[in-house]
Amino acid sequence: MRPLLADCVFIVLLAAIGGNPAIAAPVDFNALPLVPPGAQIVSGFLARQNRYKTGGSSLQLVTQNNILDLHDWVALAGVDPNRSFSEIIQVALAPPGDTLSEHLLLINGSFDREHIFRSAELNGAKPLKYLAEPVLAIEPFARERLDMTDTRWLAILEDRIVVFGTPWIVQQALNRFENRVPADPILMDRLGLLKPDVNCWNLVAFVPENPQAAFLESDGPWSILFDDTDFLILGIHADSRIRVDLSLQTNSKSETANLNGKAALFGRIFIREVARDEDSIRRLKNLHVNEKQITASVLLSAEDFLEWKRDQLNRNQQLIERARERKRAAASPNQAPTMSTSPH
Repeated sequence: MRPLLADCVFIVLLAAIGGNPAIAAPVDFNALPLVPPGAQIVSGFLARQNRYKTGGSSLQLVTQNNILDLHDWVALAGVDPNRSFSEIIQVALAPPGDTLSEHLLLINGSFDREHIFRSAELNGAKPLKYLAEPVLAIEPFARERLDMTDTRWLAILEDRIVVFGTPWIVQQALNRFENRVPADPILMDRLGLLKPDVNCWNLVAFVPENPQAAFLESDGPWSILFDDTDFLILGIHADSRIRVDLSLQTNSKSETANLNGKAALFGRIFIREVARDEDSIRRLKNLHVNEKQITASVLLSAEDFLEWKRDQLNRNQQLIERARERKRAAASPNQAPTMSTSPH
């Protein structure tokens, strides 16, 4: 069993954000050069994904902090009637020996920085400068203080790129923007494995020496899929059906049989009635397995996707509640500690 995250709930987010429709392959996302090298989680999606009857077909593998950043940015930007979003990137990074404590939101679009900043300052945000760039320091919102404890920085670069997250990682992004650094080549090589027609995508990478690179959902299906994995890429294409693409590379010479088991597990995550590995594997499309890598796709109807989504949203809420219980217990030193396990 991998160690649990201390303060970050890793969950599967399913959400759509209103904005102008956009078409872009993952490697063409404009804000990718601002992503610091070494990020364990990089997840992106296009702003409008509710065109089909799937109730929103975005699927991100992110932390609860990433979700709060996105929700809070939507609230901050609500004062700008002419805002538009096109591409959203969410990042989580664990400094060496630490948890996934750094989190970053990058949004490409069109924004009125002066209007948004003025409104945020009236609500308590503190203005400052970094590399001559106007920045706001924003304290956690009152409604989320049990879940969010970080002061975050907000910058809007050239009225077109939002940079919002913990101060250290925002500084890294602003350094890269100031110096016009190209996107991390390792990140771009991995994103190049995705099909160009995906609507949203995820890269989850583990650094072996980082003992905290783990998921709260220990021994759950996602945790088992990620175990002994160098990196995993998930892409989703939403049409009248949902296609989920997987590319997984192990960080050791695992037996091919074990990788076949991971491939079968990938199918069962979404299709619960399939019990046997061989039946699950038969449902996969374009399956390729070698000694260190899996690539495969699964096709879901809108009904299958919605059923899976409902189950996942319930699991997300349970994971969040368990994290809140731990925080409440930590804040009450006289309270006896409790033990709980994540749902399987």
